[in-house]
Amino acid sequence: HHGNGTEAAFRDDPQVLMCSFFQHPFYPYSGTEHFAPNMSNIPLP
Repeated sequence: HHGNGTEAAFRDDPQVLMCSFFQHPFYPYSGTEHFAPNMSNIPLP
């Protein structure tokens, strides 16, 4: 799954880098936007 809870827990923690790779647009509810400087959502074809 996307990891929404982990993303919310560590959103403002500069010691944590979270990278999410997902198949776009086939994985629902995952966006390409970055919610915080330490969060990267990366769509793959």
